[in-house]
Amino acid sequence: MNFLKKTAAIILMALVMIQLPVTAYASQKTGCIFNTKTYTHQTKFDSAKITQGVDISYHNDTVDFKKVKKAGVDFVILRVGYRGYGSSGSINADKNFTTYINDAQSAGLPVGVYFYSQAITTTEARAEANYVLRKIKSYDIQLPIVFDYEFAEVSTGRLDSAWKSGKLNKTKMTAIAMKFCETVENAGYDAMVYANKSFFTDQLDHTKIEQEYGIWLAHYTTNTNYSGDYDIWQFSSTGKISGVSGDVDCNFMYTFKQDKLEVEDIAAKAYTGSAIEPTPVVTSDKKRLVKDTDYTITYKNNIEIGKASLTVKGKGNYAGYSKTVNFNIVPVKSAGLEMTSRGNDSISLKWDKTPQATGYRIQVYRSSGWQIAGYTTDTAFVVKNLSSASNYSFRVRAYKAVDKVNYYGAYSSAIKHATKPAKVTELKSASSTTSINLSWKRQAGATRYQVYKYSATKNKYVFYKELTSANSTSLKVTSLKPNTPYGFKVRAIKDAAEGETLIGEFSSILKTATRPKEPKIKTASSPSSKKIKVTYSKVSCNGYQIRWSTTKDFSSNYKSVYVTSPSSLTKTVTAAQSKKAYYVKVRAYRNVNGTKLYSSWSDTLRVVTK
Repeated sequence: MNFLKKTAAIILMALVMIQLPVTAYASQKTGCIFNTKTYTHQTKFDSAKITQGVDISYHNDTVDFKKVKKAGVDFVILRVGYRGYGSSGSINADKNFTTYINDAQSAGLPVGVYFYSQAITTTEARAEANYVLRKIKSYDIQLPIVFDYEFAEVSTGRLDSAWKSGKLNKTKMTAIAMKFCETVENAGYDAMVYANKSFFTDQLDHTKIEQEYGIWLAHYTTNTNYSGDYDIWQFSSTGKISGVSGDVDCNFMYTFKQDKLEVEDIAAKAYTGSAIEPTPVVTSDKKRLVKDTDYTITYKNNIEIGKASLTVKGKGNYAGYSKTVNFNIVPVKSAGLEMTSRGNDSISLKWDKTPQATGYRIQVYRSSGWQIAGYTTDTAFVVKNLSSASNYSFRVRAYKAVDKVNYYGAYSSAIKHATKPAKVTELKSASSTTSINLSWKRQAGATRYQVYKYSATKNKYVFYKELTSANSTSLKVTSLKPNTPYGFKVRAIKDAAEGETLIGEFSSILKTATRPKEPKIKTASSPSSKKIKVTYSKVSCNGYQIRWSTTKDFSSNYKSVYVTSPSSLTKTVTAAQSKKAYYVKVRAYRNVNGTKLYSSWSDTLRVVTK
């Protein structure tokens, strides 16, 4: 039986075994508990267990379900509600439903429910299904939720009118029935469609429905010639049974035993656009069975991405046994993954579009293993928050969302790439008259550094030197001219394992200069009281600093003055005391980036003030 949950099937089989007198096994003809007639079952049910049940609505008035069960009824299907057949088509509850379901379950009867529909749109069908789901949420529903679709057979019937006017046709009515069932099954229940033989033939595409959901056939005869598949046969509406006053609807339900066949798990299968028909290993008591000799296989929902299933039905010595297993159809393995660009903390990727995909999951391999980098509906993604000059692996896989469940395909082959080194920072200098010592902060992952020096003749920065050690973060630039401005910038290089040379961003430009030459102090004299006159030689610079002190080592009691004109080679200063010995020295300076870069001090001269 293709609609029953395994637990429901087990319950029914237990009931069947207890009530042998009213249950038929592998026989084409059976009697029933509702009348004295004999019924002929189609040969496809020769290996099925046949149980007998009733469907009940408020028309049956008061029902004693304990008596019903004692009389031999194996199951009951209750009407939970209905849509009115007038133009408004309001949804209504069966006024006896709550009483019925509590009493039936207290009596130990497996219960299913049905809704009498007059839906003329898929929106209405979905609303009906959601109504049923709300009404049954607090109950254990063991049998299917059924969509009862039939004409009211009155001229004012909304479904009758829609069909006669051409507003509805077979395709639309089939879609309406399947929308109800789809909503029910998405909520985790089994779904079924009820209709009479002519309705299934003329108003519904029963072949399409039975591929997805169960069929409850109404055909009042002792030998139905209905050509489609079905799981329940309502064979009469005039049965009699203890516990129900008046006539009652009578049903046969067909189930197959499920406890003897073992079917191996089926791995996810990649989407092909065609029917996918895996052939799993089937065993019984550890014996491997032979397909088409010991069993046959039928498939369901096995084309599109999502949950598919197959049913194994026994033959010969295994007749009467069946087992249904699910397997997933997933997107194909993602392909074409490649890097499009990289930075020092990110890598941009792209890949080929995967057929049927809703979106993609991207992973990055870090030291702790594969981690999710993100999701996208595009075929490109930027992986961020990476460490500079570091190696990473990447992979991607597609997924398709079906009924709020993501079905994932296989990951693409992984690719490996490294990020660029980070921008060199903290570039500093220390100058002498003819050299400049550069230093910078070591960049993680860098294997070497390149230093560029400004060329005035070329008016651009040109390559100066490469440091081939990752730990080399300083360089002395020599043979420079005194008191001369210079510019430098540095960048880190990483030699990646894949043979790639990854070049980091240049540091900010460092503008510096060599120090001026040391000026020579020529004379130091006292032309008048407390005055000291100093003369010195000219050097290339921006100015000079004069310093005088009463101590020879200038450790205390000293003062300084600046001469801001580089062409002024003499300076008279005022000392604090007369007739006092003072020591005097001079040095040149150059202004660099708002600070003064000094030459060495000149020799010291002694002078006594007047």
